[in-house]
Amino acid sequence: MSPHAPSVAGVDESAESSEKDDREPGWLTQASLFIVVAIQGADMKLLSSSMKALQQDIGVTLTDIGYMAMAQMITTTGAAPLWGILADRGTLTRRTILVAACLGQGLVTMLLALVSDMASMVLLRMLNGMLLAALRPIANGIIADATTENKQGRIFGRVTSGFLLGMLATTVTVVPVATEEVMGFHGWRVAWVVVGLISVLVAGVVFCCLEEPPCKPATTTLPQGCAAVGAELKTLWSFFTVLTFCVLVVKGVFEAIPHTVFGNLILFLQLAGVDNGKVVAVMTAHFLAAAAGVGLGGRVGDCLAGRIGVGGRPLTSQLSLAFNVPLTCGMLLGGAPNSGNFWLYLVLVTLRGLLGTWTNCGTNYPIVTHIVPALSRTRVMAWGTAIEDSIAAAVGPILLAQLAERAFGYDFGAAKGRRPRSAADDISSAEALGKALATTICIPMILAFALTSLLYWSYPRDIRKLQQQQQQEQELTDKEPSAGVA
Repeated sequence: MSPHAPSVAGVDESAESSEKDDREPGWLTQASLFIVVAIQGADMKLLSSSMKALQQDIGVTLTDIGYMAMAQMITTTGAAPLWGILADRGTLTRRTILVAACLGQGLVTMLLALVSDMASMVLLRMLNGMLLAALRPIANGIIADATTENKQGRIFGRVTSGFLLGMLATTVTVVPVATEEVMGFHGWRVAWVVVGLISVLVAGVVFCCLEEPPCKPATTTLPQGCAAVGAELKTLWSFFTVLTFCVLVVKGVFEAIPHTVFGNLILFLQLAGVDNGKVVAVMTAHFLAAAAGVGLGGRVGDCLAGRIGVGGRPLTSQLSLAFNVPLTCGMLLGGAPNSGNFWLYLVLVTLRGLLGTWTNCGTNYPIVTHIVPALSRTRVMAWGTAIEDSIAAAVGPILLAQLAERAFGYDFGAAKGRRPRSAADDISSAEALGKALATTICIPMILAFALTSLLYWSYPRDIRKLQQQQQQEQELTDKEPSAGVA
């Protein structure tokens, strides 16, 4: 076995590796997964794209929005592993889970468009989080099972670009209409209903088009009832005994925190005096560049892993983080916020999207599929995603709000109702928000860069441990028939 392309798919699978060197999901499956993660991306931008409208129309504050995001991710934490367990145990097919999640999420999003009080919005966002928790882990598990190691980065990148294009679609369509009136209704309400309807349609497409890869059957009878709960807790503990998984989770938290707050760039640009049309242009450039960037990152990761071995994956992540930090600082702190900086924002946000988005598809997703047995891939991705996203959502928006309002003097909500706002008020708030964003994005990324260095040692170590374990299990299995004959 070449050290440059370690296989951990299982001893029995390695015997067939010559037949599977170019295995990847069919185009219908890839397209189905693409639109599934696009729905999740579209939902993630609904709040940030409607933030100014929500502040004006129903009086929510930046902190209120942070609490909504945190509440949603709390339910995601519990639901994501549950979906992964149901998939890996074969209780529900992965297609059934995706269909139910898309359908339910669409209905909940439409209900969100009809309410105005914070309590109802928080409860519905929590339910929304439970349903969204199924989408990316299940999609990633299908990719991991259907794709060989040498192609995983590019397939993860191809499908993940749908997530970013979903975010783009929401930004382009919701930002211009959120503060307007559409057919006698608030524009943000109409936009949320449309996103919900699209999600319902996606459920139908997935039902008709998704082809699941065959799952390797379990070699032993799975425990049921209370014993099943104990078995799943034991499986979770086994993940935490893998050092690489622990490093990826902590690193993933630091990398996810910037994602939970980056949507506030829309508000930053609006407060800086950039008109909505140019705000849409900046965010469009970012998401198009990021969609290309995740694909590029996947290919860079595959290429470096093929050329320099297992160290190529961590190197891909560190290169991306090294690009991201100075580009973010230049965009948010490079000058006083004003509409004259439009071209600066456009260029830097494009470069950030193209070069700063490699970590998941080039590093994190391919690595995590190689450090656990094939039967646990969906679960390990679900647990990792749940832990990372929930902690990041609990920390990121609240940290941003506290830094902006208490440390740097952001007062958009406080000024409302006290006196009419002036352009100077908006610029002052933009400066405060920019400093808070730069702090909340760049410091976690620097910490993630440092943690990634541990993977150069832990990743090859854990691959060897898994291969030795599988070899021992295979030897025991081979001895069983002969023991029975004796």
